[in-house]
Amino acid sequence: MKARLLALFALVCFAAAAFAQTTIVIPAGTPEDKDLATIANEADAGKRTAFFEDFVQKYASNPAAVAYGNAQLAQIASTAGDNAKALDYGDKALAAMPDVIDLLQNQVNFAQAAKRTDKVVEYAGRGATVIRNLDQQPKPATTSDADWQQQL
Repeated sequence: MKARLLALFALVCFAAAAFAQTTIVIPAGTPEDKDLATIANEADAGKRTAFFEDFVQKYASNPAAVAYGNAQLAQIASTAGDNAKALDYGDKALAAMPDVIDLLQNQVNFAQAAKRTDKVVEYAGRGATVIRNLDQQPKPATTSDADWQQQL
């Protein structure tokens, strides 16, 4: 019960912070984007897993690609019922981009499914730190000063 309440609290906090968070962006037309389009056309989960593992290795110098690829691998593992493996992939995604609320929220979900209360607390705490530091993030170039202040 305690873990469920903590997970619910974390979900509410993550949802509240989602508007101003760091996000994973793979620009359209890049080689990464083209490879992701190819992977998306693969129906077989086993082949998709191999493709995403290759994708992460191929674009190891691109944090967004590493985070995205590992996040997809985490989802595939979780769908297959292997939440321990999902947590491992999710941790790799977070190593590449530690301030992405969506990744932290997924990790809370995987940890809860794996009955790892210690991990639920860890990821919720990390999420709280990201939320607490939102006002220190740089203003996006496409956002006016007034809109940024209102969002914060």
